[in-house]
Amino acid sequence: FFILVMSAMQFQRFLSSPDISFWHEFAKRKLEIYKLSEDPVEVNGVFSNDNAHNKLPARMTLHNSSFQDINPPPYQFKAPGTLYITNTVESFKEKDKKALFNIIAQQIWDDIVSGEAMKNPSLLNRFMILAYGDLKKYRFHYWFAFPALNFPEALKENSSEPLTEVLNEEQRAELRDSYANLRGYSDDSTQRTDEFAFLIVKNDAHVKAAPLCDWEQYADNSEEILIGMSDPSGSDGNAGWPARNLAILVAVQMKKILTEKPIRMVFLRQWRKDFDSSSFVVSLSLEPSSLSEKLPKAVGWEKDSKQKLRPKFIELASTMDPEQLADSQTSLNLQLMKWRLMPSLDLEKIANTKCLLVGSGTLGCNVARSLISWGVRNITFIDNGTVSYSNPVRQSLFTFEDCLNGGKPKALAAAEALKRIFPSVNAKGIHLSVPMPGHSVPDNMTDQVRASIRQLDHLVEESDVVFQLTDSREARWLPTTMCAAKNKICINAALGFDTFLAMRHGCSPLVPVQEGGVRLGCYFCNDITGPSDSLKNRSLDQQCTVTRPGVSMLAASNAVEMMVLLLQHPLGNQAPADVNNDITTKTSTPLGIVPHQIRGFLTHFNNILGEGYFYDKCTACSEVVAKYYKENGEDLVLRAMSSPSFLEDITGLTELLNDNEDECLSWDEEDLE
Repeated sequence: FFILVMSAMQFQRFLSSPDISFWHEFAKRKLEIYKLSEDPVEVNGVFSNDNAHNKLPARMTLHNSSFQDINPPPYQFKAPGTLYITNTVESFKEKDKKALFNIIAQQIWDDIVSGEAMKNPSLLNRFMILAYGDLKKYRFHYWFAFPALNFPEALKENSSEPLTEVLNEEQRAELRDSYANLRGYSDDSTQRTDEFAFLIVKNDAHVKAAPLCDWEQYADNSEEILIGMSDPSGSDGNAGWPARNLAILVAVQMKKILTEKPIRMVFLRQWRKDFDSSSFVVSLSLEPSSLSEKLPKAVGWEKDSKQKLRPKFIELASTMDPEQLADSQTSLNLQLMKWRLMPSLDLEKIANTKCLLVGSGTLGCNVARSLISWGVRNITFIDNGTVSYSNPVRQSLFTFEDCLNGGKPKALAAAEALKRIFPSVNAKGIHLSVPMPGHSVPDNMTDQVRASIRQLDHLVEESDVVFQLTDSREARWLPTTMCAAKNKICINAALGFDTFLAMRHGCSPLVPVQEGGVRLGCYFCNDITGPSDSLKNRSLDQQCTVTRPGVSMLAASNAVEMMVLLLQHPLGNQAPADVNNDITTKTSTPLGIVPHQIRGFLTHFNNILGEGYFYDKCTACSEVVAKYYKENGEDLVLRAMSSPSFLEDITGLTELLNDNEDECLSWDEEDLE
C-alpha cells in the first residue's frame, strides 16, 4: 500500500454467478407458478468478502434457494434482486432495459433519501436480472445489472493505508468480535442481521462495531467514527462495487460528521476467521452539497466475457438426455468445486487435456478412473498384455468376462470399460509393445520394432500428458526420452510392496527455462548405469506385482492430482518443487503445493516429498539423448536395445566411471608405496 493524494477511486464490478440449480428452479417456477405472468419476481443474491486472499473477482452468486428469503453464513451477505421474466425472446430483446434499470436505481436512491438504507444497508446492493427461458430447449438468455449511483464528480480519495496501520492487533480483535456480535454470529447472539456496512466507533483506544442508523448517538461523544464495509473485491487497493452507493448514503444521511474532517472508510476482507492483510482504509472528502434531490446518474450493466455490453446465454438442453445428463452431472460436481471452493480452477483446460496411459494394469485402471473424475475427456491406453483371471479383483476396469477365451487385450478392454462408465469419454485402447533397452530382438523383427517406435512416437506427439504405469523399469525409458524430446508433461507412478512413488519429470532440455521456473530430474536421473533387462531370472513372486492392494490407488490418485496441479500452474512442467508439506505453510497454488516426488510408505501411513535434480548425463532425458532421438529416434532405440552400454557411452557415463576407476587405482598404488 502507498499514499494516494486526491486520486479518483477505482471500484471492482460485480460478476454474476448464477449456478445451474438457479436455472432449474427458474424453469420449474416458470412452468408451475409464473406461467404467462411477466410480473417482477423478488430474488436474493449472495456475495462474500473473502475473495482478496486468492485474488478472485467479486461475484454475486445465485442458486435454487435465491427465490426464498435466505440467511447467509458468516462472511457472506445478502443482496435483494428483481427478476424480470419475458415470455418470448423477442420480448427479451425489445424490453425497455433503460426503464427497468432506472426503476432499481430509483429504489436505491429512495432508500438512501428516506434513511431506510441506514437501517438495512443491504438495500444499497439492489440488482436486477432480465431473463428469458426457452423451456423446450432449456436455453436461457439473461442480463444482470448492478446499479451504482454517481457523484457529480468522481469520488476522490485523500489517502489509502493498510488496516494494520490504523488499528493495532488488539483493536482489530475487538472489531472482529463486535462485528460478529452485530451480525448475530457470536455465541450469545439470538438474531441475525445483514449488516454489510456499519459504524466503527473509536474511543479511548478501543473500537466497536455499531449499526449505521445509530451514528447520531456517537457523533458527539466519540473520538472518531469510521464507516466499515465488508468488501467483496479481490483487487488490491480497489474497493468493491457496493462502496459507491455506500458513499452516497454517507453523504446524504451523515452530513454532520462530514463538515469537520474527511471521513475514513474501512474495507474489510476476510480470510478464514480473521481479517485479510489486504484490508485497507481510505480517507474521503465527500461534498453533500454536490448532490441534488433528483436521482443521480447511475451505471452498472454487466459486460459479457468479451467485455461488451450485451446479454449472456446458457444452454441446459443436454441435461434432458441420459448420456448428456451423466456428462453434465459429472461436470456439475467439478463446477460446484469451482464456484464455491476454487473459483480460479481452469476446468476447461483439464477437460481438454489429452492423456496417454502407458500401461493398462493396476495403475492404469486407477489412473483412468481418477482422470474421468476430474472431467478428462481424452484418454488413450497402451498395453501388450491380456486380462488374466488374477486381474479383475485388483484392476478396477476389468470383469470376469474379460478373462474368458484367453483374455481380452488389456488396453482395448480398459477403453471399453471406461466408455461404459462415462459414455462421453473419448477412450481408445492400443495393443502395443514398448521397445525396451537391453531387450534385443532378432533381425527379422526389426521392422516390427520400428513400426512400434513410430506408433508410440505419434501417440506421445498427440498427447499433452503421458503417464508411465508399467511393471518394469526399462519400459519407462522410451516414453521418458520421447517426452524429453517433445517437452511433454510426464508423470510416473511406481509401486513397491507397501510403498509408492508418484513423480513428475522436468521440462525438455531443449527448451529454455522461464523466469521463476526450474528443470527437474526424471525417473532415470539418479542412475549411473543405463537401463537394461530386469526381467530375466525372476521367480514367480518377482514376475507378478506383489503389493498391498490399497497402494495402487494411493499412487494413482497422487499422480493424477500432480497432473492437475501442473495444468493449473503458470509455469507448467517448469514449476519449482515444493518440499514443505506443513499444513500451516502457505501453498504455492490455490489447489496446494506442487511437489516433484511423493514417496508414500503405508507401514507408517507417511508421505515424504523429495526433489530430484536434472542430470546432464542422464540416459533418458539429457540433452544429448533428446537431440539424438529428435534426429534419428529409431536408430537410438535399436542400438539401446542391442547394447545397454550404448546409452552410457553417448551420455558420458562410461568415461565418467572409467575416470573414477582410474582415480581409485591411482590412489591404491600411491597408498601401497
